[in-house]
Amino acid sequence: MKSAFLVLAVFLATPAISILSAHPPREQRIVFLGDSITQAGRYIEIIEASLIVANPDAQQTFIPLGLSSETVSGLSEPGHAGGKFPRPDLHERLDRVLDKSKPDLVIACYGMNDGIYHPLNEERKQAFQSGMRRLHEKVVATGARIIHITPPVFDPLPIPSKVLPAGLAIYENPYQGYDEVLDEYSRWLLDMRTQEGWEVIDLHGPMKAALTERRKSNADFTFSKDGVHPTPQGQELIAKTILDAWGLEPELDGVPKHAHYQEILELVHKKHAILRLAWLSHVGHKRPGVTSGLPLAEAENRAAEFDAKIRDLVKPDKNCLNNLDLPNKTGEWHGYAKHELVVAGKSVTVIAPVKVAAGRPWVWHGEFFGHKPAPDIALLAHGFHIVYMKINDMLGSPPSWIGRLATNHRLYSQEHEIATTFNPLKLVNCFRGVCFQLATHLKRSKMASWKLIRTCGVRFQLAIK
Repeated sequence: MKSAFLVLAVFLATPAISILSAHPPREQRIVFLGDSITQAGRYIEIIEASLIVANPDAQQTFIPLGLSSETVSGLSEPGHAGGKFPRPDLHERLDRVLDKSKPDLVIACYGMNDGIYHPLNEERKQAFQSGMRRLHEKVVATGARIIHITPPVFDPLPIPSKVLPAGLAIYENPYQGYDEVLDEYSRWLLDMRTQEGWEVIDLHGPMKAALTERRKSNADFTFSKDGVHPTPQGQELIAKTILDAWGLEPELDGVPKHAHYQEILELVHKKHAILRLAWLSHVGHKRPGVTSGLPLAEAENRAAEFDAKIRDLVKPDKNCLNNLDLPNKTGEWHGYAKHELVVAGKSVTVIAPVKVAAGRPWVWHGEFFGHKPAPDIALLAHGFHIVYMKINDMLGSPPSWIGRLATNHRLYSQEHEIATTFNPLKLVNCFRGVCFQLATHLKRSKMASWKLIRTCGVRFQLAIK
């Protein structure tokens, strides 16, 4: 019967990450304002799920109040929506929003609709700036904090037959260079950081840069199939940009950093589907065609049921976390119980899974524990224990540290009744020299044969006995 020893030697080309002075919001009641991009709300859901995982005790309330077609400028192009209705103006409902939601923090993303898809014009630009100032002043007057987000990118590439050139007197379809208008609106918002101390997160620049980069390998790539509304990838990029500004790394691309992140995100999505329409109906607006929501009290009761399920996931049952009765629990690591032990005179960290897999398998983690944790967390989700012995002072002597590893394995297996043979042991590492040393030792011991494989840009050393 074959058993596998998995040693991950991870060499990823990751870009440098700038040091951010910003931190995640600590406010309790957070209101999101914006147009249809915000009403779609996926980026808000990702942000909420990520903040829950980062700080389960925060007990924050997220209030989604984006409204389709809305502007902060109060402008509307002739014949909007086929002449059925003009664009709604945020300022028609802003006082009610602030009075009824009582925010501690407002996050506002406007601009996409505010130039009404025409070329840059000083009058329209002034209307946008005036509307943004009124929004800022009213929020601040309530004692709340406000963060402005620069608008997403307008992309004419996927809609070539629906855009018009410069120089026309009337624009019944969007101007093909409309993103130039959004460039200007974004520059003004960013200038307000230094001129008046506004808090502004730049989305427009990073989205434009990401679009340019993606088109180097795929000339037809877009973040918005209709030129305006972000795809799921676009919504994820919005969330990532905001979370990056707060010094948080979002849970994207299927890389789990919490055992139950995807379940938490799905529950947040279901909760927002109820709250979004309920809050819009509760506040009131003049945008036709928006489905009426539940009475707010009923919607909040249903949302509380989802919150209770989320709390159960983000802080699992302590009895489950400690089902091997391991000693000296010192805290949690990405939602899993963390224990600090001493074996053979060396410090040993043990991370316990929520549900132990059959045979109680475990993973030996070499240097450096905690760096690029995704493989460990994925294994924890499948029922493995993660075990790290601090032997960084012995790496120059492979027989010595391998001996300590064997001692750790023997004592840990015997005392805590997990995998009692060497076969189920998995080895995880992020240091090439250690991997090569271990490979040499195992080869000399005739314990394994080695094969190099590549998956998703990550190099794996796989040993099969």
